[in-house]
Amino acid sequence: MAQSLENCKITGYAVSIKNLPDKIENQADWLKAQFDARTDDEVKQQHNALCELLKALGVEESVTSEDIRGIRVGTLGSLEWKDAQGAWHSLGTGGGVVSFAGRAGAVEPQAGDYTAGDVGAYTKGETDEKLDEVDAGVRAAIPAPNLGDNTNFRDPVNQRGQASYTGNAGNPCCIDRWHIEENATYNVAAHTLIAESYAARACGIWQVNMLAEDGLAIGDTVTVSLCADGQLHTASMPILDRSQYSDFADVPAGYSCGDFEIVLCTDMVVNGSYKLCIYPKKSISLDYIKWEKGGTATPWQAPRKEEELAVCQRYFYRVDDGSWNPAFLITGWGLIAPFSLPMAMRTSPTVSMEGAQVYTPAGWVNLSLNYIQGFNSNKNTVYLTLTPAQSLDEYGGRAMMVSKIESFSAEL
Repeated sequence: MAQSLENCKITGYAVSIKNLPDKIENQADWLKAQFDARTDDEVKQQHNALCELLKALGVEESVTSEDIRGIRVGTLGSLEWKDAQGAWHSLGTGGGVVSFAGRAGAVEPQAGDYTAGDVGAYTKGETDEKLDEVDAGVRAAIPAPNLGDNTNFRDPVNQRGQASYTGNAGNPCCIDRWHIEENATYNVAAHTLIAESYAARACGIWQVNMLAEDGLAIGDTVTVSLCADGQLHTASMPILDRSQYSDFADVPAGYSCGDFEIVLCTDMVVNGSYKLCIYPKKSISLDYIKWEKGGTATPWQAPRKEEELAVCQRYFYRVDDGSWNPAFLITGWGLIAPFSLPMAMRTSPTVSMEGAQVYTPAGWVNLSLNYIQGFNSNKNTVYLTLTPAQSLDEYGGRAMMVSKIESFSAEL
């Protein structure tokens, strides 16, 4: 028997009929022998060998139905059969699974039929781990809210209008929402924080926020990203309880490098608040800062200047020196001036007046602030009681215009 289909091929003939002479005379027996050699000795021998091989391979038992005229492997790797009309069908589409894992008939899946490894899949634990990795990557790519205000030092909100700010013992306000400490100077245009002395954290800038408003509590983790001198510094740190340390210099820094350190702790002055402090060890150029809840740093986005101004005006609002506001002389109350604020302030503000005057038929009359008469429930209107140099009744006229109120302040 032939061992393979390759051995059943006829690649040549021992006796070649095509080489017979064109004219054969009186040689019938000889010619018959030539043809018999082709059919009996060669063709028949290879044909029978092919049949034996196919039988040994079980081909005869492979297709026994009269309805099946052919079998092939389809384009997607499925096994297909051809019916008597010449149409091709995929095996299994008519009756579904008929046997599996030694079970015959209407096979129902059972536990253990497949493992995750059998089908190249992850286990549940592996899947959860992969999903966590993807989720962390997605969250890291989506900017989380910045808890800081006025964080773009390259283009800050600067309602006070100074070109630079130098600190003193009172920790005055710098650019909006930032306070500057003694022995420190901040240049607005160069966005440079100049440290005159670093000893015991004697210089720096800081911002105060309310814990509850930012959804934070003592011990919560905050991630800070500060770009200084063109280099991004990122660190996660807890909000420390300032009352647990006898001196502010003893509060551990949440981040420290050769150029500056960052301190994050509660504020001892404003109840329920915390402050983030930047203490330079040399002169540093501040580009931007972001602090966010949690231990993941997400990208910083430059805020829209108009939106940042609106936020800052909740804490401080400077009135244009040339503004005019109505004032009303009310019997028993005095001169009342209602001021509508562009944004609702977070608390009733203090008012700074410089060169405020009221115009009367007799001319300009200087004013001073007596007290704040009231602050409406929406916190967007302040009623001021103003004191003129002398009784306005002497000037005649009861409705007047006030100019030159300097600023309103509800700073933290």
